[in-house]
Amino acid sequence: MTLLATDSAGARGAKILGRTDRTPAPACPKTPCEAVGKVTGYQLSADGRRAPFRARQDGTLVAWAIKLSKPDKEQRDFFGNFYSSPELGSKPTARVSVIKKVEGKRYKLKRQSPVVELASSLGTRQVFTLTEPMRIKDGELLALTIPTWSPSFAINLSGKRNVWRASRGKNKCTSRSDIKNSKPHQKTGSTRQYGCDYKTARLLYWGYYVPR
Repeated sequence: MTLLATDSAGARGAKILGRTDRTPAPACPKTPCEAVGKVTGYQLSADGRRAPFRARQDGTLVAWAIKLSKPDKEQRDFFGNFYSSPELGSKPTARVSVIKKVEGKRYKLKRQSPVVELASSLGTRQVFTLTEPMRIKDGELLALTIPTWSPSFAINLSGKRNVWRASRGKNKCTSRSDIKNSKPHQKTGSTRQYGCDYKTARLLYWGYYVPR
């Protein structure tokens, strides 16, 4: 499976997962500048809309999008060092994943797109068209997987209206070491606990799918 970077016209005519009336600006480079990394996550609520990334019918995911801030060099160096990966280095990266709730806060990874580097897209809203579209079934969720780091993150939002869930173990949600040592959910067919819910923040990504 490969990807082509394109504009939103490439996904025209598809339904949008994660669509809301308003889209907040990502955090950087203003202070505080925050990014997210080494995690798979999805929004439980975004701008007050519940379950915005749950497919309501079977379909085919044809593209996904991400909105990125543009951290300054010092900020990029910090995130790159903190979230660096032996496989991918210190550059910002992301992919989307189709997950299915199994029980409680456990989810199974069904499918995932290829990893893309985001350094050349900082400061933009980038759409990636899948040359090999992915199936997504009624009730499945589209998550954002970040192998290194990504500044696709809005903060200081309403806590009741913006909540996201992360693939970190229960009680491993807040400390610096827990976040640095966390791992994204990337083994297809595996089941993981998504034990951390975070309020007042939003992952800025979307999925475009064509219902059957």
